[in-house]
Amino acid sequence: MRKERILIITEANRQVASGHLFECIVCREYLKQQGINADLMINEDMPNALKARIGDEYITYRSNIQNEVEFLINYLKERDYGQILFNLREIRDDFLLEIKEHIGTRIICIDEFGNRRLDADVIINPMIDESYWRYDTEAHLYCGAEFLVLPMELQKFHGLNKEIHTNVKKLTVSMGGADLGNSTLKLAQWLPSIDKDLEINLVLGGAYRQEDTLQGIIRGKKQFHVYKNISFLNALFYESDLAICAGGNTLHELAVIGTPAIVIPSMPHEIKNGKAFERKGFGFCGSIAHEFTYEELWELYIRMKKKDIRARMYSAGKKIADGRGYKRIYDILMND
Repeated sequence: MRKERILIITEANRQVASGHLFECIVCREYLKQQGINADLMINEDMPNALKARIGDEYITYRSNIQNEVEFLINYLKERDYGQILFNLREIRDDFLLEIKEHIGTRIICIDEFGNRRLDADVIINPMIDESYWRYDTEAHLYCGAEFLVLPMELQKFHGLNKEIHTNVKKLTVSMGGADLGNSTLKLAQWLPSIDKDLEINLVLGGAYRQEDTLQGIIRGKKQFHVYKNISFLNALFYESDLAICAGGNTLHELAVIGTPAIVIPSMPHEIKNGKAFERKGFGFCGSIAHEFTYEELWELYIRMKKKDIRARMYSAGKKIADGRGYKRIYDILMND
């Protein structure tokens, strides 16, 4: 087994959702639990609320590591890293080739988009849709939803038997770190007229910028509860009868727990992800956020109110994902 020093490089900002960062935080935590020396490198312009989730132990580059390759190469030459794990929104092959020209370190890429050349040693693609798994490469490939890194505590919820209620009583909205599609505001306006008896949790991410406007919309409406940067999100999901989310990591988390989801994709690739989950029996995928309408929400909610539909989704979600992706990444890192 390789017991080498590992550098994990990631990013999060107003354009790049925070899922990449949280995956890397979990990976580093588990590696350290196993006695592996793992460092984390992030962009300096990352929102402070997200930096706070890391703590003080991180290295920074300016803004876009793929435009700062000279800095990275010089940094690597001065240190003895056995492996580099990249988890970026979309890594470029010319960037990888320039690193490989100067540094002999093993390169592992967590990538979502596929369908291009990547000259890494290992590529891990956690997308559920197989159309993203095609690469022009000699790298070792590991593909599928089972490789997505999620919070370690999710294993506990995966093992619990969640009660499926006859009626939808509690709904949780969680649209990611920044809510790039600005869906939370629309849902806050629409949901009370969809179901006046519904208890609604609105979970805001660390990069959310519309909190004042949101508070104005829900002021005086007792059915709303607002949370930000909470440590008990998965417990909130477990207690909920239904969730509304984008098509990224949160959808996977809900599948592990078994809480049915209405998916409002915030980016084009999340449409394919949401529809792939739907084909496998978990969730209903709506239109992309800027096209999603009140009428569409009403239709999907009415379908979700049926207990038998939610019960089937509960079972399907748990078959798709089990929350052990971090352990599978560790096994890949520790074996050639």
